[in-house]
Amino acid sequence: MQKIFTSPFLTRTLATLALTSLISPLAQADTLKLALTGPFSGGSAPMGTSMRDGAKLAISEINAAGGISLDKKNSTLK
Repeated sequence: MQKIFTSPFLTRTLATLALTSLISPLAQADTLKLALTGPFSGGSAPMGTSMRDGAKLAISEINAAGGISLDKKNSTLK
């Protein structure tokens, strides 16, 4: 199998460009949406439920305290 990206410089440059294009819109958003993955079904579902509830509690506490400040602009989490 042939490698597509053989240059570490090219790989890092492309990764930096991809991350920059993803982060730039976040700095201008009023609401930031978070995703949480975990075991929400099966035998480990109780751990996933606790994790989800903990994340919801943390988000509500952060929002109650004024949200997150990005470039001197406050944003709420959802």
